[in-house]
Amino acid sequence: MMLLILFFQGFKGFDPLVASILVAPLGIGLVITGPIGGYLSDRYGSRAVTTLGLAISLVGLLGLAMIEYNTPFWLITIWMFINGIGSGLFQPPNTSAIVGSVPLERRGAASAMRAFFNNTGMVISITIAIPLLMSTISLDQMINMFVVGGMSQPVYIQVAFTNGVTSAFWISSAITLIAIIASDMRGTDEEALLQVPISS
Repeated sequence: MMLLILFFQGFKGFDPLVASILVAPLGIGLVITGPIGGYLSDRYGSRAVTTLGLAISLVGLLGLAMIEYNTPFWLITIWMFINGIGSGLFQPPNTSAIVGSVPLERRGAASAMRAFFNNTGMVISITIAIPLLMSTISLDQMINMFVVGGMSQPVYIQVAFTNGVTSAFWISSAITLIAIIASDMRGTDEEALLQVPISS
């Protein structure tokens, strides 16, 4: 989301408010499928739904990884929406699986640890993505990108900046692929419940 806001603001020349609004398809997809993900996990178990959600997110990330400096906004919107759909399917059952795998008296701690690792992951992703983006063009070119507008810059600068954005999405895609494998290999919900000690 941060990369896309920078892309819309610095490259496309939108102001911060509009650039933030333009990433709404990501949130819309998440809002639509979030309740569906919770319902499906209750009905079919969390492993299948989380794995499906990650796979759909991967499709969206791969689409974003292939955008170019002149890719139309409607196509970027589709990839954002698909990524949001996958996130909505993934997050509720994943949270349910984490919290449900511990005894009742430890579920607050489990939820807190989930939030901690989630926030840590976001911070780490920013520390990877921003330097990767900044390394694509010089500091003066980056300043001109945000002050004058990216569309007014030479094409080679536009291509280099876009390549920095897409490189971060390629890395995210690789990490998501690993997450899909890990999600599919974990035990079933029934096996997780059997491992939880029953308190007296």
